[in-house]
Amino acid sequence: MKIGCIIEARMTSSRLPGKVLMDIWGKPAIIRQIERIQRSRFIDSIIVATTINASDDVLVELLEKENIPYYRGSEDDVLGRVAETASYFNLDVVVEITGDCPLVDIAESDRVIERYLEGGFDLVSNNLLRTYPIGMDTIAVANRVLQETAQSTGDPAHREHVCLYLYEHPFDYSFSNIEAPPFLRDAKLRMTLDTKEDYEFIGKIYEELYPQKADFNLYDMMRLLNRKPELRSINNNIMQKKVR
Repeated sequence: MKIGCIIEARMTSSRLPGKVLMDIWGKPAIIRQIERIQRSRFIDSIIVATTINASDDVLVELLEKENIPYYRGSEDDVLGRVAETASYFNLDVVVEITGDCPLVDIAESDRVIERYLEGGFDLVSNNLLRTYPIGMDTIAVANRVLQETAQSTGDPAHREHVCLYLYEHPFDYSFSNIEAPPFLRDAKLRMTLDTKEDYEFIGKIYEELYPQKADFNLYDMMRLLNRKPELRSINNNIMQKKVR
């Protein structure tokens, strides 16, 4: 069974253009995120699904330089782009982590993948009922289901959000949700990169933790925030965008 992590990434973010290449402790954000995902116990390959737009040429140049596989597709049809990527790389299981998660704790993502591999579900996620901080979001879905979804809907909202069609058809597919352990529960905490305030917050996390422990995890981050609760104020006034 071939398990591939597909990271959706592009340069034309509406809130923070170019965020995937913003510097985090000496490297672009997308590279920092890939470094963290590479520690997975289950993922065989990491692929960036970007767009055919000329604005993403600079991202592709970086990926080629770093020998990171990529696929280029539609900017607006994200579902189609991810489905095409999964088909092109002949994946059996797609692990979806968006390109704005440079703090993702892959050990927690592996809990999602492990539940999927135990069998019985078309999709396993950790945000069907959110208990983890925003930015830890991970979905494991069968590629056959992803391909079926891509052929089933033309709704613009479904095309923009990869799994929205599945979530809106709960009687047709089987789901499971992974909840965060008690110490890691904070559904309103932003650990995602979507605004300049988020960027400042993530920079502080790296500044505090990375020099001592390059593979710092969510437990380390939560302990830091308990010691220095003032860090939460950097981006806690940012509203998360709604899907529908």
